[in-house]
Amino acid sequence: MEKEIWKDIPWYEWLYQVSNMWQVHSFYSNKIKKSFDSLWYCRIWLYKNKKEMKFLVHRLVAMTFLPNILNLVEINHINWIKNDNRLENLEWCTRNENIQHAFNIWLKTTTKNNYFIKSNPYKWKFWIDNPLSKKIQQFDLNWNFIKLWYWASSIYKELWINNSTILKALKNDRQKVWNFIWKELK
Repeated sequence: MEKEIWKDIPWYEWLYQVSNMWQVHSFYSNKIKKSFDSLWYCRIWLYKNKKEMKFLVHRLVAMTFLPNILNLVEINHINWIKNDNRLENLEWCTRNENIQHAFNIWLKTTTKNNYFIKSNPYKWKFWIDNPLSKKIQQFDLNWNFIKLWYWASSIYKELWINNSTILKALKNDRQKVWNFIWKELK
C-alpha cells in the first residue's frame, strides 16, 4: 500500500493540505464542504480571507503534486474513473489528449457491450448504431422528409439551431421549430 503524503495546497499554505490519496485537511476547521457534481467529479470549498472558492479535488491534487512544466490546462484520469483522484491516476494533458484518451477508453467499453460496429477499416458506425443516441427526423412544413439526424448536436453544427431547442420540441410534442417539423425516430 502506498504511503500517504501531505502537502500544502498552493495559495492556501497554512490553511489547507491535500494528500496524494486525495484527502483534504484543514488546519482551522474539522469540516470541509465536499460534494460530487453531475459528472461525478468531487468538489470542495476552501475559504481564505472570508472568501469561498470551489475547487475540483483532482485539480488540487495535480496542482500540488504534479509538476506542470508545459503549462497544460487539463487533467486526465488515467483509469477514466472520475472520482478516483489518487495522484497515480492523474496526469496533465492537452484538451485533445484528454478527448482522445476518453474516446479510447469509451471505445473499449462500448465494444465490450456490442454498441460499436465496424463497417470498414476507415469508417466507424459507433454513433449511428449506439442505442443511447436520439435519432431525429427533419421534415418541411408539408411533412416531406428532409434528413435523418443521429444526434441533436449535429443539427446545431450544420443548421445553427440550438440542440436544446430541438430536444425541448421533441419532449413537449411541439414539433415545429424554425420552419421545420422535427420528430424522434423510435
